[in-house]
Amino acid sequence: MLERSSLHAAIVSLATEATQFVETNHHPLLYSLAFKHALEGGQLDTAYRSMADNPCSSQKHACLKRFVVVLSEAGHAKRLVHYPYHGFQAEMVAVLEFKARNSDLMTVSQNNYYSLLYAFHVSKKMYKHAAAAAYEHALRLQCELPGVESLQLQLYCFLSSISCLQLIQTQEAWILEPTQLSDIRIAVNASPKRPRSGDERSKKATTKLNLITVTDLRKDYLMVDSMLKISSLKPDSVKLQNLINETNS
Repeated sequence: MLERSSLHAAIVSLATEATQFVETNHHPLLYSLAFKHALEGGQLDTAYRSMADNPCSSQKHACLKRFVVVLSEAGHAKRLVHYPYHGFQAEMVAVLEFKARNSDLMTVSQNNYYSLLYAFHVSKKMYKHAAAAAYEHALRLQCELPGVESLQLQLYCFLSSISCLQLIQTQEAWILEPTQLSDIRIAVNASPKRPRSGDERSKKATTKLNLITVTDLRKDYLMVDSMLKISSLKPDSVKLQNLINETNS
């Protein structure tokens, strides 16, 4: 009856109080129920606590995925990334990474999971991870989203990545190129036969991990900035893309 009447607050209260009187094996279901109705009722802090208190890892993970989707779609990105996630921070990162890497950059606008992932890492002072997220976003934009808007976003991503690495000690100011994007990186940003160093690239070399430094990121930034300036003189997107291809060949 309470559920049919959408009395979310009452259901949350009953489910939470019930955990004090039932056996512990019933707690996961009760906490999941409290989470569901707290989230639907807009009680975000209560929803977070119910999720965090759930002793079942699989149900907590299911709640976490729902929590991320609902808050991001509702425009509560700031609140989403600033919860502590004590004991399940890695799970939060995994959810955001999955959402980001499976998002369609052609349609994503306000609901940008790469931005959420970047903001989450920054909020936890994990600047190296934040730099890597921004860099991966830039690589995907290069490959999947053409046009001036994409160049503007790429510029912001490279600048964000540079800024984060500059907050780290010099000897640690590097990131690894995303392995799943290594072949794309070669096709988009380098000669098919020559790596950044200019040496002949062997077939085996394409499988090696590349270290990306602040210097590399600055080169990328300057290249995209140049393309953006050229686009204002040559607005034809086809001509611009041809120019980019010629530059990378």
